[in-house]
Amino acid sequence: GGLALMGKGFLGPGLIGLLILVDMLVSGRIRALGRVGLVSGVLIFIVVCVPWHHAMWLYRGEKWFHELIIQNNLSRFISGEQDQAVGDFGFYLRTFGLAAFPWSVVMPLALVHAVQRIRGGVSSQAGETRLAGAADAIRVSVVWLLVALGLVSYSVTKYYHYLLPALPPAAVLAGVWLDRMWGGGGDAERRTGLRPPATLLLLGAAAAGGVAVLMALMAEPAWIAHLTTYLYTGMWRKGAPDPTRMWWCSLPLGLALLAYAIGRGRLAARGVLLSAYLCTFYILDDYLPAASESWSQRSAFQTYFRERSPNDRILSWWFYYRGETFFTKSRIWVSMTPNRDRLNAFIKKHRDDTDAMWMITIDAHARRIGSYLPADLRDKVEVRYENHHYVLLRVPLAGDASRDAASSRTPDAFN
Repeated sequence: GGLALMGKGFLGPGLIGLLILVDMLVSGRIRALGRVGLVSGVLIFIVVCVPWHHAMWLYRGEKWFHELIIQNNLSRFISGEQDQAVGDFGFYLRTFGLAAFPWSVVMPLALVHAVQRIRGGVSSQAGETRLAGAADAIRVSVVWLLVALGLVSYSVTKYYHYLLPALPPAAVLAGVWLDRMWGGGGDAERRTGLRPPATLLLLGAAAAGGVAVLMALMAEPAWIAHLTTYLYTGMWRKGAPDPTRMWWCSLPLGLALLAYAIGRGRLAARGVLLSAYLCTFYILDDYLPAASESWSQRSAFQTYFRERSPNDRILSWWFYYRGETFFTKSRIWVSMTPNRDRLNAFIKKHRDDTDAMWMITIDAHARRIGSYLPADLRDKVEVRYENHHYVLLRVPLAGDASRDAASSRTPDAFN
């Protein structure tokens, strides 16, 4: 909990404490709360997290307290931080559908099976793995999943990646279900504890959920990329590759649901596994590399290092997305706001010892850069690279003679 507080703020230890409290209530062990080492636990928590917070208060004071504690913790949770990062209570249910796909499709089946295991309603079958305390572990996983989903759904600020705490318990429940199916034997009623009509209804809901996720993905191809970012509007909806192949990757999943309906548990497990492998390879080997051409600044900086001369300088204009500091190892002039005076002062200072100014920015700001440059440079702006999100500009200061130094230009020349 102490590490979680430093790593993610109040939500970290809050989730841990709420999970333990709810599980003790569900399991009827709430009276044991006084015997689980609360005093020593609180002391360890203080020893781990207080020194850093105390040091930051001494060095940064109220500015740090307001930004981290008030703005990035309390305000995000209670009132919201950005207009784009909002959603209704079902926001993370829809997000879970894609983030855990295709396992999210069989999660209703896994949850029913988990409840039956907790209640002891599923009889032992040949090949089923039995571990000591399995029912307790399954119960904790169910509580963990529900508490995590409930807590992040209650937060006013909603980013896709906030769903992450709900994925480990979902993986556990999917694994327990997979183990049960791989063991084989029994029909749908014996596996779920439900009668055939209810089982078919459950299967229909699972299939409908999967189709809904895929259709939403087709309508918003950037959805997968958005799982790893925090900007979901405007230009950030552009540049995503066509995700139609996800339908083909999901075909074994549909066959797995049919196999489950006729009592072929092992065949169903194999179908879901195959679909999971196909979706994983598609996303990692196809979708993300293609999307990175729009979401990453990598290609822009490859162009810069390939074409620059030893005396060129690089500027980050009117944005600060951290990628530019990574690719240049922090050796970049950064302007987070369109400060004309500051930009002109920088150009004037380095005009005599610089061949060209390179500027990395976004498309909307690139179209307005001319009005912020000195008058004699406004017609010299060259677009050297652009994609759906980023634009790399070159502004020659010492004429075109610097281009003759191409043979000596290497990435190492940045030093």
